[in-house]
Amino acid sequence: MKGSRRAIEAVIANLVDNALRAEPVGGVVSVVVGADASIAVVDHGAGVEESDRELIFEPFWRKNDLTPGTGLGLAIVQELVGLHGGAISVSTTRGGGAKFEVTFPMTDRR
Repeated sequence: MKGSRRAIEAVIANLVDNALRAEPVGGVVSVVVGADASIAVVDHGAGVEESDRELIFEPFWRKNDLTPGTGLGLAIVQELVGLHGGAISVSTTRGGGAKFEVTFPMTDRR
């Protein structure tokens, strides 16, 4: 894929930061980079409820006042992924955690 190195670093950093906050103490956050220009970040926290899956990408949205942060991380991620022609999705993992998957368009390697 072609893209801004700093923008892709910001995408990964924001997703990993969120996953680390959600991950139970002593747990493991997984980051998988695919040959198909995809990135998956998986945690084993509470997951993201279906009803919140669109809301989480809204600027300043937080689940509640106890949730740390400004609510900008996922909005920034979605914006940067979109600027690169990619897509982001969230799903529930086995056991109830969250999986954020980012896909980018592949470039011709010629």
